[in-house]
Amino acid sequence: MSQTAVRERPILFHSDLGLEDRKTQTRRLVKIPKWGQWPIEQDGDKLICTCKSTGCLADIKPRYRAGDVLYVAESVFQIGHERTGKNGQYLWPKFNDEAVARRWFDSCCRYTADLMSNELIWYEPHGLLNKLFMPPWAARTRLRIEEVRVQRVQEISEEDAIAEGLAVQMGDGPGPGAGFKWTGPGYWDGLSRGDFGPTYHVKREGLCCCKEGQRLNLTPARCAYRILWNKLYGKGAWELNSWIWAITFSRIGG
Repeated sequence: MSQTAVRERPILFHSDLGLEDRKTQTRRLVKIPKWGQWPIEQDGDKLICTCKSTGCLADIKPRYRAGDVLYVAESVFQIGHERTGKNGQYLWPKFNDEAVARRWFDSCCRYTADLMSNELIWYEPHGLLNKLFMPPWAARTRLRIEEVRVQRVQEISEEDAIAEGLAVQMGDGPGPGAGFKWTGPGYWDGLSRGDFGPTYHVKREGLCCCKEGQRLNLTPARCAYRILWNKLYGKGAWELNSWIWAITFSRIGG
């Protein structure tokens, strides 16, 4: 019996969260194929839509599937070399030998996620290599997809929201920007700040402490993820409750 070949594909994250060990899930919007049209309907663990040309229903295939290996594409600074592309842009060079490519990379490139803000100022004139075009050999983080689920974004559970990699602060008394004492975990949405630093979403009477969390009946991590989702996809994106692929992954090589 033939086995399905393992696919290696790139994946991009909106921030450095994809590099954090605490992140084991990501959610991606479902996109209508060129051949399809709205509406999208759920059929068990699948999504279907109508084919424009035939009027028949057909499955919408996710970009990623269980078993795929993903390399995390990152932005990279190329240091001390002339621009190599049109309009003064820096382009990823092409190599026939991966060992040669690695030596080139180690000699004149640094991952932007590893640079301090003051270092970024110094390196910026040297040129940014766009992560959209990062070749597999330059990636340092690889993930294996364990599961792909169909959901509406608001169906995310508290546990899944935590698995999205939200920054967490354990409280034991007054916390930064919280305004009251709390114990247990608080979750940061990546945006909210007070006079003393990030404002964390913490549990009060079973729900998130903030007004919107109380109004929408959301637990702390889910409330923090709601704000993060709106940041990524625009104001009101959470309220649209779009179809998403919920992707669970593990890290390869520790």
